[in-house]
Amino acid sequence: MSVYVGVPMWLFGRMVMCHMVADSEEEMDAMAVRLGIRRWKQLPKREQGVAGLAHYDIAKSKRAQAVKLGAIALDAVGEEAEVLWRLAEAKDARRGK
Repeated sequence: MSVYVGVPMWLFGRMVMCHMVADSEEEMDAMAVRLGIRRWKQLPKREQGVAGLAHYDIAKSKRAQAVKLGAIALDAVGEEAEVLWRLAEAKDARRGK
């Protein structure tokens, strides 16, 4: 099981944000607790595909901390997209879609 942190690219005020996802929500939530961001979980907006993934939007500073704690840094947009689609497909398969 792994936690992944994406490419920082979205502005939120003066912060640059990225996604944090994982092979399981439990593992992702455990990392969020370690980072002190548990209350910032983003729930799925749709049932299927990438929009159906729970995730956290985290600042670059939290991304660096997550990597120190063992998260896998995704340093290219294509690499992040591959991981997101793989996780979405696995979730859809578990749900029989």
